[in-house]
Order: sequence, then structure tokens, then C-alpha cells
Amino acid sequence: MFIESIKYDESKSAFKLTFDDNKTYLVSYEVYEGLKIKKQEEISQETLDKIKREDMFIKAKSIAGNYINYKPRTESEIVTRLYKEYIDQDIIDEVIELYKRNHLIDDERYAKELMDSYVYNKKFSRKKTKYKLIQKGLSSSLIDSLIEDLDPDLELENCKFLIEKKYKKLDLNDYKEKSKVYRYLASNGFDSYTISRALGEVYDW
Repeated sequence: MFIESIKYDESKSAFKLTFDDNKTYLVSYEVYEGLKIKKQEEISQETLDKIKREDMFIKAKSIAGNYINYKPRTESEIVTRLYKEYIDQDIIDEVIELYKRNHLIDDERYAKELMDSYVYNKKFSRKKTKYKLIQKGLSSSLIDSLIEDLDPDLELENCKFLIEKKYKKLDLNDYKEKSKVYRYLASNGFDSYTISRALGEVYDW
């Protein structure tokens, strides 16, 4: 197999190698120099394998970079995204490590920011917050440690906020209305003790 052309692609900061079968691969400057590649020179299978691996690594970095630039992502989300693009496991590991070193992947920071948004802005319960964070692929141990640091009074305050926002004008002496409120709050992850206490404080029971 021979290389027909070698061109530097400024948009990708890599050399584009075109082979005699019209297939193209990208390699970094370091790999290009290390392999001492030349046009019209026959390429061994070992060198071709290194070129293919480098091409996949560059592709994986680009996919992960674009994915992160759209919005913050967890490590699990990036790994899943790269799997869908059929990136080899060892290259996925290398890309993840690279992005961690550059602080582009930081699950703890991401989890803290997301948790604050859920709890302080959206008024989620602890249970619903944990469920949402788990869906992002974050570890239960990390989530539990962050939730433990929350103000213990926040759960009650969030429950009261939802009652006042949604049901303040209801007559809760009506059993059906009261049951509807309980179901709504329970479906949002609040326990019965918190719901009863919140209702008592909002309605001065």
C-alpha cells in the first residue's frame, strides 16, 4: 500500500494522508514525524495500524470536544457517545484521561452545578435530584456525598414552595383535593412526613 498524497489540514491541525485505494487518514505532527512517512513509499501493516489508530484518536477527540462544547457532560455520557461512534475502548480511555487532565471532564463539579440547579432553582426533592443525577451516569457515592451536604431544612422549604405555587388556593378540607396534593408531592419525591409538615405550615394547621 502506498501514500498518494500528504497534505496538512489546518482546520484539524493534522496531516491528511491519502492512500492508493483513495482512503484517507489523519495523523498528528508528532506521529507524522515519528513514523517518517513519505509519499509513494510502501507502508508496512504495522505502520498502517499506527496510522489508523491515530486517525481514530483524532476523530474521538473531535467528537468528544464537540459534544462537550454543546453543553457540559459527564464522563459516562462522553463514553457512551464514543461507543456509538465505534471508537475502540483503549482510545476512549485515552481521550477521557486527556480531557480530565485538561479539566474538560469533571464529574464532581458538574454534579454540584446540576444539583444546585435542581434543588435551588427547580425546587426538586432530594430523591428526585438523586434520580436525575443518576440518569446522567454519575456515581451514587458522589451523589450521596453532595446531597448530604445540603441544608436539611431545604427539603421542607422546597415542598412548601411547590404547595404555595400550585395549590395555595385549594380547599384542603376536601379529601379529594388533599389527596391530589399528596399524590403530586409524593410523585416528586417528598416523603409523607415532609408533605404533612409542609401542608401544616402553609395552611396553619
